Amino acid sequence: MWVARYRCLCKASSSRPPLPASTLAFAAAQQHSTQPHSSSATIRGTCTQPRQSQHRFLSSSVGVRPSAPSQTRQHSTHHTQAPTSTPPPNCIVLHITPPRSTRDDRAQEEYFLQEACALAQTLGYAVPMHEALRLRASHPKTFIGKGKVMELRGMLSALNAEALFINTPRLTALQQKNISELCQVNEVKDRISVILEIFAQRARTTEAKVQVELAQCKYALSHLVRGAAAAYEQQRGASGTGFMAGGGEKALEVRRRLLREQVKCLQRKLKAVEKRRTEQRKHRQQASVSLVGYTNVGKSSLLNALTHSQSVSVEDRPFETLDTTTRALFLPSLGVSSLLIDTVGFISQLPLELVASFRATLEEVVAADLLLHVRDASTIGTPLFAAQQRSVDKVLGEIGTPEHLSKSVIEVWNKIDLLNDEQKEEMARL
Repeated sequence: MWVARYRCLCKASSSRPPLPASTLAFAAAQQHSTQPHSSSATIRGTCTQPRQSQHRFLSSSVGVRPSAPSQTRQHSTHHTQAPTSTPPPNCIVLHITPPRSTRDDRAQEEYFLQEACALAQTLGYAVPMHEALRLRASHPKTFIGKGKVMELRGMLSALNAEALFINTPRLTALQQKNISELCQVNEVKDRISVILEIFAQRARTTEAKVQVELAQCKYALSHLVRGAAAAYEQQRGASGTGFMAGGGEKALEVRRRLLREQVKCLQRKLKAVEKRRTEQRKHRQQASVSLVGYTNVGKSSLLNALTHSQSVSVEDRPFETLDTTTRALFLPSLGVSSLLIDTVGFISQLPLELVASFRATLEEVVAADLLLHVRDASTIGTPLFAAQQRSVDKVLGEIGTPEHLSKSVIEVWNKIDLLNDEQKEEMARL
């Protein structure tokens, strides 16, 4: 501001000689040192750079030493750091395999173990250790036997793990409780509970949240276990004759009754959703094409490629797409447009609770005019190629796919860039 005022005076009085450049630079440096350093204003009319840049320029040209406020600011900036993110909790994954397995089962064993690790990582865990266990017979109390449980206890303590994921379709509530107490771990999960939690994280729309909540209520209803306060009764009430009335509801009975009432309420909401979807399909004038397939095979990527859309997430993890996504697809050969529908991906041993709860969403598959079965071509020549197809066919049969639609299926082989020479020859034979 001092330099700006001096220049204005020079314009008003042209007879006064201008100051030398070194004097102007020294005056600007003194102006910086006297003003509060928290301000980011610049010398008006001389430069548009920030004050710190001006000060560095003057220090290098005139030799003026930086002032104390500048050093204070640099010191505070040095200590201001971005908050570090906390590491994810650890989880040990244990995959259960039959004792007498065929060659195909042994080939699939490594894949299903990696799939279980991917499910745990999708849920937000870090997997420092994973193991495949050949189980001859399930133990009624701990499922895997007390000896293996005590071995896992040491591993969980050494790795500071907070959860144990046993990749089996279903553990009973008593088995989960016993393993948690013996291993001294916070959570013991089976395959169904992990998939339900992933679906709960992925749910975005109100319809998807209701469907996931219904599946969770059904799962919780079948996994009620007596706890420390389960035997407590409500206070007895006195009858009109003076005799004591019967005992009240136990905590377990109250929990079961509330879950059943919640299931009925959610079922009524889903019926309203199914009715609304049915009415919407009646007013459709365009043909619909539905994408089906195993999870993480590239259905969403195909949807983006065909419809020239980038709004659908295509992360490389299981169950990235949960809500039904519909986009317009133009067919240049016919000169018409249709609807391309992306649905939730299927997986082996998909919980029946999810199939029943997501019936309203999966009805888009049943009502479609054409099915595009997206398959992972990188599994050609392995037992997984046929196993994934069986899993998809099983789910399509459970949701009641009509016979005429089962014949209107076009297979789309994705990920062909990952094929080796042997797989390319196998694909040519197929």
